[in-house]
Amino acid sequence: MDAEIPVILVTGHGDVQLAVKAMREGVYDFLEKPFTAQHLAAIARRALDRRSLVLENRRLRAVAGKRDDIEARLPGRTQAMVDLRYRLRAIGATDADTLIIGETGVGKEVVARALHDISARADRPLIAINCAALPENLIESELFGHEAGAFPGALRPRYGKFEHARGGTILLDEIGSLPFDLQAKFLRVLQERVITRLGSNEIVPLDVRFVATSKVNLEAEVAAGRFRADLLYRLNVATLHVPSLAQRKADIPLLFLQLVREAAARYVRNDIDVPPSLITEIAERSWPGNVRELRNAADRLVLGLDLKPDEAQAWPEKQRLADKVAAYERGIIASA
Repeated sequence: MDAEIPVILVTGHGDVQLAVKAMREGVYDFLEKPFTAQHLAAIARRALDRRSLVLENRRLRAVAGKRDDIEARLPGRTQAMVDLRYRLRAIGATDADTLIIGETGVGKEVVARALHDISARADRPLIAINCAALPENLIESELFGHEAGAFPGALRPRYGKFEHARGGTILLDEIGSLPFDLQAKFLRVLQERVITRLGSNEIVPLDVRFVATSKVNLEAEVAAGRFRADLLYRLNVATLHVPSLAQRKADIPLLFLQLVREAAARYVRNDIDVPPSLITEIAERSWPGNVRELRNAADRLVLGLDLKPDEAQAWPEKQRLADKVAAYERGIIASA
């Protein structure tokens, strides 16, 4: 499992030669019978302390030794985004199952992919599963796989998505849409890290990390009887809350300018100088579709199309002169 797990050798036939051989092969300590319970407990405590140090060093090396582009993927100077990036890096260095919560369009999948890319599983696959789009009659086959003859039309064995992600990360997009009867089977997978293909009794070990996203309040879904409480508690080992644009309005000018640059590169267009007045309007507007809607606006600007402000909510109509001046100044500073 792990060469650095501390091993304590207890024997009734101890001698110096055996002790030396055991230590050379990596045994943490050597205990000869008879011994007192206090002696064993003291050795075990020291072994646990050593193990904690080993794991902490691994986490620190994983974070310090891996250059990442989290700021570029998740830009923003508000405290909500600073906290998100800090927690993402801390969780990414571990193997903990993670729940990502946020409104539609805030970038939950971007966070999930960043989490995978800074983890020790980065060189293994990231398999994204849209729980809301799985075909209901084939959902178990899609996830768990099947053997030949498991159901009509199953002519040959097939790996499921869970098995296909061996050694990597499974992203369960909109976990709240998973059918209730399938949630119990998925809970067993989470707890025991094994699966059984349809039509087979053979247990297949599963070495994966699970990351789930949800736009709905899963606690409310549990209260309504649509989501299993035990599955929520099992998934909720580590939680990342992705803020909406309404919760980080100060980041909108910076984010919009970055999205414009990305759109210009994607559509092979020259860089566009966005006038401060437009940045001010963008910053004042409500964006119910969050980053996804803002990206669409940046794309339309680069393509020379109308931003269509009337499609969502109207621009603010009445403002005090002081507010307009302050907003204009913010826009100039942001564009600079």
